[in-house]
This record gives sequence, structure tokens and C-alpha cells, in this order.
Amino acid sequence: MPEQRNNGYWTERNRRNKLKVIEVGENGINELKRVLKTNLDDVQKQIKTFYEKYGENPTEQLNYKEFEQYKKDLKAKAQKYPDDKTLQRMLKQDIPKYRIERLRQLEADLQIRLAEVTAYQQTSINGTLKDVAKVSHEATKKMMKEAIGLNIGAISSKQIAALISTDWSGKNWSERLWADREKLGKKLKQTLEKGITQGISYRKMARDLKAEMGTSFNNAFRLIRTESAFIQGDINKNAYNEAAEELELEYYKYDAFLDSRTSTICRELDGKRFKISEMQIGVNAPPMHPNCRSTTQLVLNDKSSEH
Repeated sequence: MPEQRNNGYWTERNRRNKLKVIEVGENGINELKRVLKTNLDDVQKQIKTFYEKYGENPTEQLNYKEFEQYKKDLKAKAQKYPDDKTLQRMLKQDIPKYRIERLRQLEADLQIRLAEVTAYQQTSINGTLKDVAKVSHEATKKMMKEAIGLNIGAISSKQIAALISTDWSGKNWSERLWADREKLGKKLKQTLEKGITQGISYRKMARDLKAEMGTSFNNAFRLIRTESAFIQGDINKNAYNEAAEELELEYYKYDAFLDSRTSTICRELDGKRFKISEMQIGVNAPPMHPNCRSTTQLVLNDKSSEH
């Protein structure tokens, strides 16, 4: 077994590993930002087209052929996106045999767009979190081997899937994503009904919806950062448990990135030691809050070697 490194080594190495994980997460966020811009532009164009064509008569009824297509599209999308409660609710509504207003069709078209965007976010976030798990595990595995000669086990695709879907804060990230989409759908309905019926300009409606969609996407960005921190924290926790069992190490230390953005709770926890056997993410190990950047470090038994 190679000579154990000092605690200063762990601080530097864990921080480098943390930055690797942050980079993977930010790459996923940048891709979602691109999708956000495209969809914001498309929504604005769709509202503009409707306003120019039906703005003075939004209650005009669809003809029979148009209505049949409306029902067909809504049913197909509701089946494709079973997690989307808004589309499920719209599908179950008491619809007249062949009459709905143009405004209702516009809402359905935009709700479908939101479902598609959310489904894309779900797939994209899932892929990002898988990458986070792989990068984090590989970095931790290499660090443990080089620093204390400990070989930690490989992580399988099944284990990664289970880790990503862990409900560690009351509701898993996918459920949070779709719940946020439902809130956005309600806001969309309110904005359209108020805007069209009161003669509000399409530009203002588009701005309002852009703001709401921007908030929704920002929630997704925060979700990626927080879930990435949880995944790394869980992988570290498992590695520390192996170190405790194999090498009889007992403690880990909380390590916060101290700057103007550091939260009060992370600042207070910085440098504090905790028993590995009592390690709990969200209690004495990061993430302690959304967008948490803190990490931990394994503490060696040789106190004389600490930095």
C-alpha cells in the first residue's frame, strides 16, 4: 500500500474532483440554455401569428375538420407524455362535439410545446447526471487508490440509475421537474385568457411567458447543480465507508469554497469534523442547500500530518 498522503492532499484533490463535477453539470446547463432560447423565440412567434390572425376574434370556433385534428393531436401527446398532468387534464375535459374556440386551440398547442420541452429537459438532465456519476466515481476511485491504496468497487449502470432516481429530499428531481411544468402551464393559461380577452399586446404576453419560462428553466439549472452535488456526496460517502471498514479511518471534514457566494450554513460547517458512520447528506454533508458547492475530505488518523 502506498504511503498515506496528508490531509492537505485531500483538500486539494477533493476540490479538484468537485470542480470536475461542476464542469460536467454546467455543460448540461449550457445545452439547456440553448434549448430555452429556441423555445422562447418559437413561443413568441406562435403568439404573434395567432394575434395577427385571430386577435380581434379569439372566440371564433374551429370547424369540424380542425376540431377533429385538435382532438387527435391532444390525445396523441397526452399518451406520449403520461407524466404531464396538464395534458391529461385537458384531455379529460368535457369538450363539445365539434366546437372549441381558437384561443383554446392556441393554449393546447403551447401546452404541448411545454410538455415537449419538459420531456427534453428530463432526458437531458438524466444524461447529465449519469455523466456526473461516472466522472465522480472515477475521480474518487483514482484518488482513493493513489492516496491510501484503497481499491473501491466499480459502479454499474444499474447502480447509477438507482442513484440518480434517489428521493433524498422529499421528491425526486423528475417529479420536481414535472410539478414545475404544471405550474408553468397554469400561468400560461392565465396569461393567454387575460391577454387575448383584454386586448393586451402579443409582445407583452410573450414577455410575460418568457419570464415564466425563464424561471422554470432556472429551476432546472439549479436542480442539475444540486443533484450533481448529491451524487458526488453519495459516492464519497460510500468510499469513506469502505475506508472506515478497510483502514479503520473514522472521520471526514466539511470543506466549503469560501468566497462572497458561500452560504451561512456552509461557512459555519467549514472545517468541522464528523464521524463517517454518522454522515448524512443534507445534515452534515453537502449539498446543504440548492446550488451548494461544498465538498468533504477524508481525515487521516495521523493528526501530526494535518495541514
